[in-house]
Amino acid sequence: MSSESDDASAPEWGSEDEDDYDELAAQGAAAATLAAGLSIKLVIDTKTQNVRFAEAGSDVVEFLTGLLSLPLGTVVDLLTKEHMVGSIGNVLGSVEKMDAGYKGKERRLSPAVGPAALSRLQQLLSAHLSNGRTCHCTSSTYNAVAAGTSTTPSLPTATYTVGDDLSFAQFGGEDLSALQEKTVKIVKEEALRILAASLKSKTVLTDVFLKSQE
Repeated sequence: MSSESDDASAPEWGSEDEDDYDELAAQGAAAATLAAGLSIKLVIDTKTQNVRFAEAGSDVVEFLTGLLSLPLGTVVDLLTKEHMVGSIGNVLGSVEKMDAGYKGKERRLSPAVGPAALSRLQQLLSAHLSNGRTCHCTSSTYNAVAAGTSTTPSLPTATYTVGDDLSFAQFGGEDLSALQEKTVKIVKEEALRILAASLKSKTVLTDVFLKSQE
């Protein structure tokens, strides 16, 4: 039987300790996913050496839909202003040079990224979104990522066809007998390439997974 003194000496966990533990757990989960990547099976036309379409799970589709939730300022920072098509990079460069008297400077340089977008993007781009200037992350955000939850419902577990132009629909059981299959992984480098290519190309999967290897 435990004495009162034993009970008094037992450590008490406060909310801050629990938040720290949850944050570490979330970072560990994000690191594991970052290392493993998201699997996607390319279906390649061997005559044209283009991706006809790809087979992907709901995790890949969640990653693609999460791109829609990224603020433009975050996109520019992720890809770096030097690699942006057009002139939006110049806007970021100008804001960076403005003095502290510009009230909107901090908010423009550090746009908030919502938990719905972070659920998959955080795992793939954690170094940019959690440690850089581009995300106002809280312990509750990390908790949501660790638990695989977000402010919007997750897609049902299913297989999807993803077009070379990133259009997608549930898999319809296409005949693949005349085509070549190749399974690849989306990790941080590929995620950034997909983001960049999605802004300027209609053949994203071909550009990222085939042409980049030539």
